[in-house]
Amino acid sequence: MNILKSFAIVLALLLSSGTAYAGKVGSGSFPSSTQYNISGNVTVTKSGDKITITLGKGYKMGAAPDPYVSLGKGSQPVSGGIIKLLTKQGGQSVTFSAQKIDLAKVDSVIIWCKRYSVPLAVAKIK
Repeated sequence: MNILKSFAIVLALLLSSGTAYAGKVGSGSFPSSTQYNISGNVTVTKSGDKITITLGKGYKMGAAPDPYVSLGKGSQPVSGGIIKLLTKQGGQSVTFSAQKIDLAKVDSVIIWCKRYSVPLAVAKIK
């Protein structure tokens, strides 16, 4: 009986560890008063071992140097968080492996200038 109880506890811990998590991680919006005219909404979801960053239909970006979408802590990308070069306006989604990212450390989506290693815009996700 103790073995079954121990197994149930271990199983419950594994299921609550985030590996089985699926759904919305958070959402937010970019401030519309950035130097690079970046604005719009963003949502982060996780399903299995995939994370998806979705920039809403109203996402806009002016002339910005080398803009990548990134997951971050505050205004700095987390390890493995610089994801993909952005080449267009409007709604778009980027899906990638969650294995490199510790979502517990993520609280923002950043439009990151890879060339100069600076944030262009930050959306806090809640």
